[in-house]
Amino acid sequence: MSFLDSPLIHSFILYIIGLICLPLNLFGGYCILFQTPGYMKSVKLSMLNLHFWSCLSDLLFGVVVQPFTVIPVEYAVSLGLIRYVRVDFWVEGSITLVVLFCESLLVEVVKKSF
Repeated sequence: MSFLDSPLIHSFILYIIGLICLPLNLFGGYCILFQTPGYMKSVKLSMLNLHFWSCLSDLLFGVVVQPFTVIPVEYAVSLGLIRYVRVDFWVEGSITLVVLFCESLLVEVVKKSF
């Protein structure tokens, strides 16, 4: 295993990406809430809802869960903050699937509304 393949580096890189994305996501939410032009008021809540679920999935995968998979043996482990809480694997997977399902469902609803 090389230096870049180690779980520690994987986790560290995801924490850095999460720290960079958090202010950008907050700024995006601010722009949607306060800088949306008047002619886009009808889609403001849809954009905010989609942005919320997107930010939640970014935080979930980048900071909270951080899935680390080893393909040849089909093994996966969480490297994020959730490992310190000692949440059961099935609860963690259920939360992840619900967030992904809500995000993908909302994307389809927004696509059909335009």
